[in-house]
Amino acid sequence: MKNTILHIDMDAFYASVEQRNHPEYRNKPLVVGGPSSRGVVCSASYDARAFGVKSAMPIITAKRLCPQAIFVLPNMKIYQEESNKIMSIMNRFTPLVEPISLDEAYLEVGGSQKLFGSAEVIGKKIQTAIQEELQLSSSVGVAPNKFLAKIASDIKKPKGFFILNWQERHQILDALPITAIAGIGKKTAEVISALGIKTIKDLRLTPKEVLRTCLGNQTEHFLRMANGEDERPVTLPDAPLSVGREHTFGEDIYKEEHLRSYLQGLADDVGSRLRKQNFSTHTITVKIKYADFTLITRSITIEQATNQTKTLYQIGLQLLEKVKDINKKGVRLLGLSAGQLVTSTTGQLYLFEDPVDQKQQTLDKVMDNIRNRYGQDCIFPGGVLHTEKPKKKN
Repeated sequence: MKNTILHIDMDAFYASVEQRNHPEYRNKPLVVGGPSSRGVVCSASYDARAFGVKSAMPIITAKRLCPQAIFVLPNMKIYQEESNKIMSIMNRFTPLVEPISLDEAYLEVGGSQKLFGSAEVIGKKIQTAIQEELQLSSSVGVAPNKFLAKIASDIKKPKGFFILNWQERHQILDALPITAIAGIGKKTAEVISALGIKTIKDLRLTPKEVLRTCLGNQTEHFLRMANGEDERPVTLPDAPLSVGREHTFGEDIYKEEHLRSYLQGLADDVGSRLRKQNFSTHTITVKIKYADFTLITRSITIEQATNQTKTLYQIGLQLLEKVKDINKKGVRLLGLSAGQLVTSTTGQLYLFEDPVDQKQQTLDKVMDNIRNRYGQDCIFPGGVLHTEKPKKKN
């Protein structure tokens, strides 16, 4: 099997961007996360990782492990801009780029080798271009399929480059824990471990009949992965399934009027992003997480798709009114998302509707233009509480 798949993974992406932009952060433990002690780590520099700090770890735990670390709030606008530059570099070498997140992607380079050289050469050219043009480091894996390419990119991080040939796959895979296989999370791993299966080699050598007792119809899939087999093609990204925003509060909220103000800010952000991506939504969902971590959602589907901030807010209010016991339980997190997206064929969905809608369109357009020029956080609707920035859902 030929090595034509690359997996390119940025090294501690958010933290690396912050250290590049702020020389005073360099060579120091840096944690990107927040906005409060109840938030989570988005990214940690390798200096912070040496103390055990990891992504998705609670901020309060990171502070306990590494109290001397520098803690900064994430700046998603800057990270998105850098991600766009990274993807643009990749697209110079192949049109088949499948972004997985802001900081990693799969590339199929089989059709590019006559122009640029072997997969190894292309991988090194991309890695070098990212370093020289953006002053950011990445790790590259080269392999015959996506699973092996991702494994390869993790082997020598940071600034790693590893070629994993088909003939050598067992030599690399067998020593890895079963959680290295996508789809085997903590709970599944606990079930499999109860059978004495700890490594990919253990999994690969276990009879199917035994695995079916705990993996059921997923047995064949996980065995193929354990053998290094992965037939998934590199595909171009589809349109997003939804656009959403969430806000985790530093202190639990017990008053509905406070939630209304934050909801207005969420609606403003979601509406702005929908219009920027030329989408409208049929389904609006409000998400509530109580102080006891109980999670509930309330949704409504409308016939006329919309991307107007005012409409999103008004529907969000209707959904919020359906939520009970706010003043008793307290709210830890509030979210608003737009699903069932459709492309906005014109910028004037309400051209022949109520003049009030036309005025709202004009207001939305003015605010969008201001943000495009001066930044997303330069203007807010009146009445919005924005002392803490909400975080992106997707």
